Amino acid sequence: MYTKKKQQQVEDVLLTQIVVTSEANNIFKHDGKIYSSQSYNSGLDPDMSDFAVTFYEIIYNKKIIRDGQIINTDFAGDTINTGIYKKGQRKKVKLKNRHCLANFWAIPYIHGRKREKPKRDYLDSYLAFVEEKILIQDDNFKEYHDFSEFKLAQFIPEGINSNTLDSQEISIKDRAQLLAKSEIGKTLWQYFNEYCLF
Repeated sequence: MYTKKKQQQVEDVLLTQIVVTSEANNIFKHDGKIYSSQSYNSGLDPDMSDFAVTFYEIIYNKKIIRDGQIINTDFAGDTINTGIYKKGQRKKVKLKNRHCLANFWAIPYIHGRKREKPKRDYLDSYLAFVEEKILIQDDNFKEYHDFSEFKLAQFIPEGINSNTLDSQEISIKDRAQLLAKSEIGKTLWQYFNEYCLF
């Protein structure tokens, strides 16, 4: 039975920071962080760690990686909220807790892994961009009939806002709750339990 306690455990793991390591070939928790290997053939990146890739495969019900390569370029792991650009500054103020599953999703490779996402990583701006692309039936979003379907598939909370670090943190927590309460919450609990992450 998927109890409230298990739901809270799932939410907690979704918010736990992920560190990618090349020194181990497994997934484990140490000092309040989750350490993961990475099979994807690229530089070490938490949003393409083995731990994150299996998370994507659970929530999207699709295979993401085969032999270290991305299978479908419409589904590549990426970090949702990464921080903000303050007025007059060229360097981004980074969000400290950005490397967690609740802040990871799979979007077209060209928008995340190949170059900086359109709209400079601001989620609400990127969502407006996606809505336009779905309306004109852009090939990168052919999986979705409409924008509502995209938001549902991506577990995007209502009233999303990414203009401040605080609003980005709220978005991450809201998404963790949404995922934990969803029909895949039980599957996520089983996955996390397999690696003794509670």
